[in-house]
This record gives sequence, structure tokens and C-alpha cells, in this order.
Amino acid sequence: MAYSNVVGFVGLDELSLELASSLIRSGFRVQGFEVVGSSVMDRFVELGGAKCGSPMEATRNATAMIVVASADEMTEVFFGKEGVVRDEAGHLVLVDAQIFQGVSEPLKGKNIVITSGSQIAMQRAQPVLSAISEKVFSFEGEVSVGRKIRMVNDLLEGIHLVASVEAIFLGVRAGIHPSILYDIISNAAGSSW
Repeated sequence: MAYSNVVGFVGLDELSLELASSLIRSGFRVQGFEVVGSSVMDRFVELGGAKCGSPMEATRNATAMIVVASADEMTEVFFGKEGVVRDEAGHLVLVDAQIFQGVSEPLKGKNIVITSGSQIAMQRAQPVLSAISEKVFSFEGEVSVGRKIRMVNDLLEGIHLVASVEAIFLGVRAGIHPSILYDIISNAAGSSW
């Protein structure tokens, strides 16, 4: 399958709208389909994206496809009546790309992409991934590595949230006003985004 300058989006949310915008600015033609009607689609079209009537249409002639969908929606997106696989004739390669917003000082607010997949799939996806983020971590091999890393990251976020609440509760029990605790913790070494 020859490389094209087309990227398909299935499912749009605030983050994927930002990604689509980055791709459009980088010269890609971006086609999108929204599973459920959304005001995000209107903004997508305003940015220069092309609205499509099905997942199959959104990925037609695309080098890459970005899917933002729940596990339940994935089956319909790939294998449904208007699903992507019906149109691919064996050319489909899969890259698992997990996208995070950076929180460390040098990466604050920037996209961080963690990908996994076969060597061929990663090579095909590289121009698209580079347009989305300057920080791409790639793991060749098993497709699900990106999701496993997301699981580890989500666990740490949960631990940090629970620990922060417990710390503030401890301070309140010691007689310190919670807003004072919050101001100090969010600006000191105990801070976590």
C-alpha cells in the first residue's frame, strides 16, 4: 500500500480534535467520522477536516487511522456493516498509540505518544505520529504494550490522588485548614499534578 497524506479519525473528542489540528497544520488531509453526534465535529470541519458518513469512508485512502472509541464501539468500528476491515483488502496494519498530556516542566501541556506494533506498522505510522508529537516512545512487537503502559500510568495517577486526599485529611485532623494545606502541598515537594 503506497503512502498517502490522508489520516482517518473515527470518534472525536477534545484530545483527538487537538491531534487532528496538528495533522492539518502539518499538511495532512484529515477525514473524520463521529460515532455519536457531537459539536466537536463542527469544530473539526472548521479546522479543515472532512466529515464522513461511516468509519469505512473516514479511512478510505488513508495511510493511518486514529480510533477514539470504547471497547464496545471498537467491534462495530472495525467489523460492523460499515466497518474499516470491510474496506481494507488485507492492507490493514495496527499500531497501538496511547496519548498523554505531559505534566513535567519540559513537556507541560504537550502530547506524549506511546506506540507499539510490528516494525512495518511502526514505520508506516511514524510520519503521522511525528506530526502529533515531538515525544514518541515506540515499542516494536506486541500491539498491546501501549495499553499496558497506560494501565501503569493510570495506577500511579490513582495512587497519587488517594495519597493526596489522605495527606490533606491528616492535616485537617491535625487542625490545619484544607485550603492552607492545598496551597502548600501544590507548591511544595509533595505536589502531584
